[in-house]
Amino acid sequence: MKMHARDEQGTTLVELVIATAIMLMVIASIATAVQLLTKSASAMGQSTQAIDNLQVAEQDVVRDIHASTGWCSAYAPPTTTELGFTANIEGGAAAYLISITSGNQLTVATATSCAGLATAKSQALLSNVDSAATTPSSQRSGFSQPNGPASVTVNGTQYWDTLAVTLTVDSPSVSATNPVRTTVSDPVVEIWNAEEQCQNQWITSAQASSDPC
Repeated sequence: MKMHARDEQGTTLVELVIATAIMLMVIASIATAVQLLTKSASAMGQSTQAIDNLQVAEQDVVRDIHASTGWCSAYAPPTTTELGFTANIEGGAAAYLISITSGNQLTVATATSCAGLATAKSQALLSNVDSAATTPSSQRSGFSQPNGPASVTVNGTQYWDTLAVTLTVDSPSVSATNPVRTTVSDPVVEIWNAEEQCQNQWITSAQASSDPC
């Protein structure tokens, strides 16, 4: 009886190399996709945090402006990057200086009086605040008077009825090429205490018979 050898075929070295290369390519593609997804999720998280911080800062600024009782003479009329005023907040009277600094920060300083603001320590509320002149005006951070520079001065104190507030944060930074800008704007912030304080000043001062407030 004749014996026939079995036809046994195994994996050749070339096939093994090719399979390994394909597997490495698949693994690399998966790793790249995971990296992109992680980067995208991180960017979205940073953007969401930036928006939250921006909204909180804008609400704080608007709240303080609502409660203002008059502008500090050293900072009146208000500039596009500084607001110095007195206010009754949480039952206490104090002076506040809200600034957009050259270092692209929104800061606030508090003192017992307007005179103390010059040496008061500032606290940063927000970073990467864009107030550059090259930024479109609709996105440029700053403060303005929506109805023009109309104001009333009584007994040395100036009063406005409204202000406009615009805050823009650039991500990842103001100096970045083509930054992502997030803007929060309140075009008419009413100064609730202004008229009452103005009238109180007028009543107690030797002003004209007509109410200027």
